[in-house]
Amino acid sequence: MGLRTFLISLLSVTGMAALATAALLWAVPAARPHALFAVGIAVLFAALCGALYIAGRHAVSSANKAAFIQLVMASVLGKMLAALIPLFIYRETARPENAWYVAVLLLLYVVYTAYEVWFMTRLART
Repeated sequence: MGLRTFLISLLSVTGMAALATAALLWAVPAARPHALFAVGIAVLFAALCGALYIAGRHAVSSANKAAFIQLVMASVLGKMLAALIPLFIYRETARPENAWYVAVLLLLYVVYTAYEVWFMTRLART
């Protein structure tokens, strides 16, 4: 998978994630105060996808045959931490009145994780 294909697909996935998040915020008025949190999480996950793509390109061409598998395992743990840390920081600093911010995070987590599986699978085939 080339860089151009990756960037176009990342923009498409980000657009779909924005639409899904907007639909959630529209359908559930209690979730609306968490809109800025949603934007921050989407930017974070998009940046993580970019970093993972770059690392994946290097791992695929590495002399170490286990490099790609090690990257996948590290990315799973890293993404979980990257999701939980902002969640706890937001809870402590913003003191939200409801827990809809968790649903927003989970929605974005699932969308970007599915995208990561797709593009990492394509990278592995090359």
